Amino acid sequence: MSVIEYAAKMRTTLGVWTGMNIEVVSRCGSKVEFFSLPYEVIQLLADRRIASLLSQIGEFAILDLVLDQDFSRLMELGYRLLRIGLKPSVERGESEDRFVKDTLRLEKNRQNPQRVAEQIFKLCAFVEDQRRRRCMHEHISFA
Repeated sequence: MSVIEYAAKMRTTLGVWTGMNIEVVSRCGSKVEFFSLPYEVIQLLADRRIASLLSQIGEFAILDLVLDQDFSRLMELGYRLLRIGLKPSVERGESEDRFVKDTLRLEKNRQNPQRVAEQIFKLCAFVEDQRRRRCMHEHISFA
């Protein structure tokens, strides 16, 4: 039990530190990595709806777009996947199949790009909602 409690405490501490925009250094053997997440990204990932959708999707490419705060590319990706997903698989072109294969790593997502597109759009809506709420909260705080 104490190992589990320690692991949970470490995750919480790392989350707080990165939330304060402190750079985290990770060392695994001879490999050393540095990362720092902006406060806004930490707030997005702390939102249960957003975290849950990212977990359901399970694609690192989509997570990377959220971490980079590249929401226009995320919307574009959702649009392309929706267009491809609405076509029967026998009518898809080679370039469309290659795009799905290159973009989506999980087989369940490759089989149903339309569902992934819907999840991406929902994710974008949650992100926009949270950004709006934070903006309203900051506006009220400064008023």
